[in-house]
Amino acid sequence: MPVFANAQALHESLRKAGLNDYARGIEASVRPVVLFVRRQEKDDTLAVGTSKMAGNPDLPPGMPWPIRPALASPERRLAQLRKEIDDVRNAKPAMSERDLEQLLQTMRASGASEQDLERMRHALRGQTQRNPKMDAIRIAWLQARMAALRTEFPLAFIAQLDLGRCPPSPGSTRRCRAAVCSPSSWMRSAMTMARRRFIARTGTT
Repeated sequence: MPVFANAQALHESLRKAGLNDYARGIEASVRPVVLFVRRQEKDDTLAVGTSKMAGNPDLPPGMPWPIRPALASPERRLAQLRKEIDDVRNAKPAMSERDLEQLLQTMRASGASEQDLERMRHALRGQTQRNPKMDAIRIAWLQARMAALRTEFPLAFIAQLDLGRCPPSPGSTRRCRAAVCSPSSWMRSAMTMARRRFIARTGTT
């Protein structure tokens, strides 16, 4: 997506591209943005409050780690997860041995070579049987997600933004620092229905 420092830079770019006839419409569609330029730095070398993604948040002294409370009404989501578990436990192979052989016979009648048939048989073999180990892993993961819905859960640190370093929006005079968190690591999807995000102020400038 093209980004321009100001309206004049956009206008000049359109002029050089020979788009003067469309400039007014294009310029009317632009919106202000904040551009994040990625640069890797060690966390302990950054000043307190520096904008960053990942690492450790600069929480105020004495502030506990943010926690997502147990969901007030998780019944609907729990029912969905129970159904997913039942589907895993009662699932049938995607393709039976009979279906596989019928497919190979059709291919043979169409002129496929024995080498091609063997390749197809090998490729589809995993679809004719269940994998108990993978099923057990899947069920354990779903059960963990159910448990996370019923209890409070620590949030994962995503980023902190020093809004004082950003140009203020029209009419805005307040500047602050903010930390953005969300449900942590592989359990994050358990809280998708809640759509919750934690924003903690870490000071003002």
